Amino acid sequence: MPRHKKYEGVGEKATTFTKKIWLDHEDAKSVKSTKLKLTWLPKTSELVNLTLVGFDYLITKKKLEEGDNFINVLNPCTRFESAALGDSNMRNLKPGEVLQLERKGYFICDVPFTTLSKPILLFAIPDGRQQAVLK
Repeated sequence: MPRHKKYEGVGEKATTFTKKIWLDHEDAKSVKSTKLKLTWLPKTSELVNLTLVGFDYLITKKKLEEGDNFINVLNPCTRFESAALGDSNMRNLKPGEVLQLERKGYFICDVPFTTLSKPILLFAIPDGRQQAVLK
């Protein structure tokens, strides 16, 4: 199948169809009442582990003022991680490759697939329009 239905030039991907699937947690909570599309993955042993990494602002104020103690406005946690699963096509990601995860945003591959026991490391690319969805 095309990797992206609007941009055929980005190539093709394999799609696996199974009788059992994984649903996104938010979809699973509302699956009987939603008219929206569902985000799913086939339930197979081919899925890969992901670590999604997001970053927050270094300081907690939009503008520093004279007299502010810099130590008091430092954000104590600027990096956060969440675990996720990805389809088998993600085994082909290369370092520096950019991809979009449905309803999660855009990410850049930092550490590609090497073994099933080591997750692929993806860094969130902030777009400036939304709060981070990984928190």
